Amino acid sequence: MTTVPLTTLTVLKDELGIVSDAENSYLERLIQRASARLESLCGVVCFGLEEVAEHVTGHGTSRIVLARTPVVSIASIELDDIVIDSDCYRVEPDTGIVHADGFLWVDTSRRQGVELESVQGTARPAYLVTYSAGYITPKMVEDDDTLTRTLPYDIEEAVLALAVQSYHDRGVDQRVSSEGLLDARVSYRKSSESVPSIVSEVVQTYRRWS
Repeated sequence: MTTVPLTTLTVLKDELGIVSDAENSYLERLIQRASARLESLCGVVCFGLEEVAEHVTGHGTSRIVLARTPVVSIASIELDDIVIDSDCYRVEPDTGIVHADGFLWVDTSRRQGVELESVQGTARPAYLVTYSAGYITPKMVEDDDTLTRTLPYDIEEAVLALAVQSYHDRGVDQRVSSEGLLDARVSYRKSSESVPSIVSEVVQTYRRWS
């Protein structure tokens, strides 16, 4: 899956104070990498708005949970090619929880005439949910001015911080934190790469636990 850029080349160049177009391709790659890295840190497949077709497991309760958020709209929910009336359920956009009104979602561990014990991993995904989820990003607005941005600004700031960090660290040995000349002193960074504070804050806010 291609990562949706979470900021624009223009914004990154302004952040870095770059006027020349000589590094445009490199900067666009930094944006892609920074966007993908933030999504990985947050446990998110994609922050950008996308159409999703997802098989979801039912557990015999009044709710099922979608993997992608925020949910913008649900086009359909099907079970064995039968479309469920949209008036029979409601969704919490930020959590991806879909509540059934007046019925229970089928326990898909008991499909196909087989009675299975409630053992983790035995459920078979049976509901096909087609929906839109994610945010309208600055890049999407740049490409289509009829759209209105919905991406939270702190997410874009975190991506910019990661991209700027990568730009300034280019060609630097990340293992070395200080060097000496006459005394030949060298000290090394910890193995875990540090991230800007804004990134840690965004991860705390938007981390999606599976």
